[in-house]
Amino acid sequence: MVLNPSVIDWRSTWDMRGDSGVSVGVLLDRLARHADASAWHELEDRLLVEGECCCSAGFAALPELARLAQSGTNEHRERALDLAALIVRTLHRYVHRTPLTPATPEDLTGIARWVHSVATEGGDATLADGLTYLFGLATCGICGSRFELADWIEAENSPGQPIDPIVPRTNAEHELETDG
Repeated sequence: MVLNPSVIDWRSTWDMRGDSGVSVGVLLDRLARHADASAWHELEDRLLVEGECCCSAGFAALPELARLAQSGTNEHRERALDLAALIVRTLHRYVHRTPLTPATPEDLTGIARWVHSVATEGGDATLADGLTYLFGLATCGICGSRFELADWIEAENSPGQPIDPIVPRTNAEHELETDG
């Protein structure tokens, strides 16, 4: 899976304040250019309440946080991974009602593999475990279709994508893509 931050329509997301996610996109862009403690503080303030993130801007920020973790200083890396960990942990807590099948670490590719390896090498087993669920499969509670959870999050935050209802790929479509 390739995640592209330029396709995220931040106007269609919201932060924990209930504001448009545009500010989150601006802060991530600012952090991509240089480490800035005040930008990190504001980003965390917009995405977290009491250590949890239940907003679409937080889920949409995950790909960019992974990029920041790869490209920044050690402090940049730690802050990006810590914030991503809180977002993933919250997501894991709130989607427990939807049957999830974790990906096996060996099957992860691209950014998913890299973020998982950083979490594992850093000794954060909870984050590493949560990432296998984020990049694993979910089952729709209504129709029983299985779909990739990360793809669903990306689609929900991409411009021009229908948000309600989301029609996940069927098992056959998923198998064709992975086999072909």
